[in-house]
Amino acid sequence: MTSLPVLSCDNCGICCDRQGTPPFTRVNGDQAPAHLEGPLRDPANWDRYDRELPCLWYDPRSRRCLHYEHRPVACREFELSGEDCLRMRAERWV
Repeated sequence: MTSLPVLSCDNCGICCDRQGTPPFTRVNGDQAPAHLEGPLRDPANWDRYDRELPCLWYDPRSRRCLHYEHRPVACREFELSGEDCLRMRAERWV
């Protein structure tokens, strides 16, 4: 059975739902903008990913990123309707 392509991220947010914190990496020079870094500097938030909590920037009501224009490379490159997107959606709605 072939899955239909996903054409929009609207009303989803599954990729942010268990991310914990925005996936910035200093390896590729991707860093949180200084004016948005407050919660990312708090050690209490560093283990959010291990606990599978929603991303700090994710708004569960709107199911959107609060700082979409500043999202890290990993978020920009997450492929809509790609293998990971479809797998995560299938796991959510099983």
